[in-house]
Amino acid sequence: MEPSDPEERIEAWEEQGQESDDLPPLLDAEAEQQALHEYTVKTTTGDEPADTTARPVVFPAEVPAYSTGVGNLVAVQVENPGDVVQALEWEGADNLGTRTELAVLLRRWNRLAGAIPIHLSDTENATLALAVPDLPAIQRELAQACDEITVVSTETNCSPIVELWWD
Repeated sequence: MEPSDPEERIEAWEEQGQESDDLPPLLDAEAEQQALHEYTVKTTTGDEPADTTARPVVFPAEVPAYSTGVGNLVAVQVENPGDVVQALEWEGADNLGTRTELAVLLRRWNRLAGAIPIHLSDTENATLALAVPDLPAIQRELAQACDEITVVSTETNCSPIVELWWD
């Protein structure tokens, strides 16, 4: 991903409304099923959303012993944290599904386990880091959807941080 001009991002943010026409409504079951299919995720029936209000994302007091490298901090206006891959046009998993399908999958993981994207690598590395308050709730789906999962941090009283990689 090429660095972007902050002024252009500010203008785009101001022009963007609350919802993007590129993404389906938040609880669109058909879009979710399509995303699950594209990312080869098999679910069991009766998936219940996590009580994310009881388990907020808590980051470590100190930065874990892990470096994401030099990058840009960008503010984007999105309806759901998972929509950031669509808003920033991140191409890291495009060989599996579309950005829209990945955004829908990330919305699902946010609903089920409180997962929030915290870092997107450049396209060459194709990694996405998530803070996941209830990691066991989606661990099986993560393993199905990604080529590699690395648990970056599991500090006590903090949300686990996982890095997802796609070939």
